[in-house]
Amino acid sequence: MKRNLDLIKEILLWIQNNSDGRRDITASRIQIEGSDTQEIEMHLHWIQDEGLITYEGRKLKQGARLVHCTRLTSKGCDVLAAMNNHSVWNKLLELAENKTFNELCNIAVSLAKTGITTVWNHYQA
Repeated sequence: MKRNLDLIKEILLWIQNNSDGRRDITASRIQIEGSDTQEIEMHLHWIQDEGLITYEGRKLKQGARLVHCTRLTSKGCDVLAAMNNHSVWNKLLELAENKTFNELCNIAVSLAKTGITTVWNHYQA
């Protein structure tokens, strides 16, 4: 399965908008048009690998591991905020083919902070 940044962004948004911080969220609860539970589950694993969600892995009888999360982490909030910046998002899509997901997360936050710092410095002068 290929990583889909659009789906990752949609999953992060879904978790942000539907999480109460206590109840488990699994792939079967996340409803995103055009994506099935298996695809969402795989993307949840990648999101968890980067520390963007709180996480508890549970094994099923068949040996599969389900991702259970309750909320976005602070890093997850930062990455999602960066993804919601139109300029940062377009740059991430350009870079997606040649970068790891870890690199993309770090770039997203760096670009967002650089932009904010540049704007802040401009108005401080």
